[in-house]
Amino acid sequence: MLATVKTRLILVTIVVVGTVVTLLRVPLSHLDTVWAEDGQIFLQEHLDESAWAVLVKGYAGYQHLIPRIVTALIVSVVPIDAFGVAVFIACAILTGGVAAAVFWLSRDLVEWLPARLGLAGITLLLPLSAQEVVGNLADFHSYCLWLTPWLLLYRPRSLGSGIGWGIVAFLCAMTEIQSLLFVPLLILMVRRQHRFAWPIGAGLLLGLLGQIVTSLLLPRPSTAGWHGMSSLLLGYLYNTVLPMLNPDPVWQANILLSSGALVPALVVLPFVAATIVALVWGTGRQRILVITLVLASGAVYAGGATIDGGGYFAYAHHLNLGGFDGLQNSRYGVASGFLLAATVPLAATILVRLGDERGVRWPRAVAWIALVGLMVQFALASTQSVSSRESGVTWSGNIAAARAACDSLPPETVMDIANAPYRLVKVTCAELMR
Repeated sequence: MLATVKTRLILVTIVVVGTVVTLLRVPLSHLDTVWAEDGQIFLQEHLDESAWAVLVKGYAGYQHLIPRIVTALIVSVVPIDAFGVAVFIACAILTGGVAAAVFWLSRDLVEWLPARLGLAGITLLLPLSAQEVVGNLADFHSYCLWLTPWLLLYRPRSLGSGIGWGIVAFLCAMTEIQSLLFVPLLILMVRRQHRFAWPIGAGLLLGLLGQIVTSLLLPRPSTAGWHGMSSLLLGYLYNTVLPMLNPDPVWQANILLSSGALVPALVVLPFVAATIVALVWGTGRQRILVITLVLASGAVYAGGATIDGGGYFAYAHHLNLGGFDGLQNSRYGVASGFLLAATVPLAATILVRLGDERGVRWPRAVAWIALVGLMVQFALASTQSVSSRESGVTWSGNIAAARAACDSLPPETVMDIANAPYRLVKVTCAELMR
């Protein structure tokens, strides 16, 4: 009973702390910003067609179920001028919820409590996420992708638990098509100890079915381009690994121009060491986990860069004569970074078990150093993040200006409300004056 109360208290604390930390990761003025598809797609289509009509409407070839649901809930309870702040708060709560879910779902494979807290910390503190991904619905799919392998590797203790997590798996799959990467993990569900996990697999497959149908009926226009394996490797080092040390793009450009891939290659070494620890001393399921984390980390970045196809991802072909030519801090490095960083808490829990089994202390000491070092590094690096929400666009201010203009205009007049980055939401004066 005491253990249950303690666990519930930890989960609630993670959600609360996670919400606060997420809210503090960008300057206060940036909270009042509507970002990209949050305004131009999710809010606009909700206003034009109603919530139910667009709930499973595809955009860019994919389903975005969680953003659609959250948009509908927010618009129904808050005035339109508070939409930007409300979205950020909702996303902050959801981020805290993902951190708590990873903490809970990892308990079978990451037994050491501090290591599981480290996984929650990675969710909240990955340095790159503060540039663009935190606080908006358009990029929340990165957290869904991070959550998916933990859902599929979890062993529910009851059918009710399996059904509950199955609903979460469905929501994630209907929000992130790249969840397809983890389908091979469904093979584990045929084992007896996973007998209550089938609803999770069913939820994932049902959500992915929705994604596949959407992609076939409303295909995304292709811009894919192959820039070679060397460009993918360099891009992974630059966009997934280097931001863990420092996400400041000016600092990064100076480092990359002066020493090339040397610094990110050194930064990746602790994660390589953690992977080796898991492969050598981990249990069979822990080996499956670390292989999943590493392969998926690479695949998530490579898939995003290849499907995007922009020449800025051709790092091996850039001359960098007038400065660093490639894209820096791509959002494709966020989910990829979550997965790579998780190798450290996994290795830490393995070292603690190894030390206990052999009756020696040094593995536990190494585990503490690695885990605390990662969290401190992420916390310090996060202070160097540069928020892309610095656009000069204040959502509530733009709404107020449009309302003032509507005083002398017919109700059917359509006003263009600017949102970041360089997008517009069209709202009638009648809607604004409600």
